[in-house]
Amino acid sequence: MMIYSNKNMDENNLNDLISVLLYEAEILDNHEYDKWTDMLTNDIEYKMPVRITREKEEKQNKLQLSKSQYHFIENKESILMRVNRYKNEYAWSENPPSRTKHFITNVRIEKINETEAIVKSYVLFYRSRRDVAYPEILAYERLDKFRYEDNRWKLAKRDIIPENSVLPLMNLSNFL
Repeated sequence: MMIYSNKNMDENNLNDLISVLLYEAEILDNHEYDKWTDMLTNDIEYKMPVRITREKEEKQNKLQLSKSQYHFIENKESILMRVNRYKNEYAWSENPPSRTKHFITNVRIEKINETEAIVKSYVLFYRSRRDVAYPEILAYERLDKFRYEDNRWKLAKRDIIPENSVLPLMNLSNFL
């Protein structure tokens, strides 16, 4: 894992945040969603805007994201509803559960103040479903805001920026 941090982040907080990212990947891959929701602040913003592809213009070299279209916009309440739905017998999209891996790299951490940090990372999401020979793979960047609450770092905001305009996934039933 490649890691970069600006000089104002102390070593302990840096290591704690990296540990949080790795632990989060592990529990998501193991479908331990109750543990994951405990890692979220009550005012979590969790969203994935639609990426726009346009012809190249001279003045335009930056990332283009829709300001009105999202693959999803979630908060703590909607996330908890999804988690509870996965627990019942009618969650067909995840029965049997997908086999997933979240590969995290290019982590950049910037301290905002004593209780907040911005963490940017690249993720390669791998999902294998049922007995299908070909996996689903999605590359994206995460722009996270972590807040130190209850003696630990919790996720307060996550923007997921996909590399694809059209997602190469059958559904978005897994948390990214």
